[in-house]
Amino acid sequence: MKEGELKGFLKVKRGAGVEFDKKNKIEKKKEEHSKATKFSKLIDWLIILPIYLVVILLPMFFCQNVSSPLELNKQVLLVALVGISALTWIGKMAWKNEMRFRKSFLLIPVLVFLSIYGLSTVYSTYYEQSMWGYFGGEHNAFVTLLFLVTFFILIFNNVKDYQGVVKLLFSFLLGGALLTLFSTLQFFEVYLLPSEFAKVRSFTPIGSIYVSSVYVTTIFLVSVTLFLSSVSKWIKLFLVSLSVGTFFLLMIINFKVIWIVLLIMLAFILGVTILIENKKPSQLRILPMIFLVFALLFLLRGKPLFTNFDLPVEVFLKYKTASEISLSSIKNSPMLGSGPTTFANVYKKIGLAT
Repeated sequence: MKEGELKGFLKVKRGAGVEFDKKNKIEKKKEEHSKATKFSKLIDWLIILPIYLVVILLPMFFCQNVSSPLELNKQVLLVALVGISALTWIGKMAWKNEMRFRKSFLLIPVLVFLSIYGLSTVYSTYYEQSMWGYFGGEHNAFVTLLFLVTFFILIFNNVKDYQGVVKLLFSFLLGGALLTLFSTLQFFEVYLLPSEFAKVRSFTPIGSIYVSSVYVTTIFLVSVTLFLSSVSKWIKLFLVSLSVGTFFLLMIINFKVIWIVLLIMLAFILGVTILIENKKPSQLRILPMIFLVFALLFLLRGKPLFTNFDLPVEVFLKYKTASEISLSSIKNSPMLGSGPTTFANVYKKIGLAT
């Protein structure tokens, strides 16, 4: 091989080596970017998945082998799932070396209320009870409110697009569907749980039967509203089934206040849809109109769908008595009151004496 040809060959070989190194560097960068993207997606799922699980599981979740089978376990589930999501979210911001929070006027009253509630807990006459709650009253504890506010902030900062909102709504409806099915089977004495305390028609995992009716009413109104929107046929079928199931359960419970709320809200939903669609006729409005008529009939009828179920009548404290006790507590501690979850203690001191 001649000297000129040898030099040309060496140049070509060096050039090929340089190009090969460039390709290797590009491929390595692509692999690193791919790994970073996969890790980022995993982090996002660790943030968003507990949020969906809270919405689905919290109404149904309880444990049989504890002294407070309903509220204590819901509090533990809320703290665990929201804690995982919050820590992952904070870790993600630290990893990216950025602190980003969505600003909104809605956060001001929420944080102000949390601060006042916290101060009332610190200066409570029963600090530990106000902080953690008592057996059966964990929902009023400061810890529960703290994690509910954290849950709200997580949703506000991580559910940003339309798809995220839709997934959150359908997670809410899925949890409602599970509770509706469970409660309906309970009323017909189809008991899915082996525990003796659950073998009662009126048992519901969410708490009292009337609190359950409020939750079911919310599920019903959301499903009817989504049914009137532009969704696919399969989703409409699910929404119709859910709305019929929840309404059937409400007919069994027959809570007068619920019928009044349903009449007002169904009339409002129909009025809004008519205004939005410029008074155009729509077959979709037939469903809420039917529910509106049945709600009016049951309000006038005043009796449940099945009169032989013998549902328990919950006893409520009179508003006059409750307001007198609350005012007495405020007089003793005008700034922050006696503290969260202390009403029963104040009632024992003041209510029984009066």
